[in-house]
Amino acid sequence: MRRNTVDRLKQTLGGLNDECGTHFSKSGKKQDIIDRIMTTFDAWRQANNVEKWEKAKAIIYQVRNSGT
Repeated sequence: MRRNTVDRLKQTLGGLNDECGTHFSKSGKKQDIIDRIMTTFDAWRQANNVEKWEKAKAIIYQVRNSGT
């Protein structure tokens, strides 16, 4: 996550909002955005929410590989 640009992190948040039903704000410092994403991922893993976790991983890979 830390190697992503702020733009890619914002695109990740947008994907999570669209696909996983989250309501993240795209504003804030880079570390704040990373913390929001990681906290949510940790909560999904602890809750064994496999569906959202798999969708989130797919979004991250898509943004990382294509930039969108």
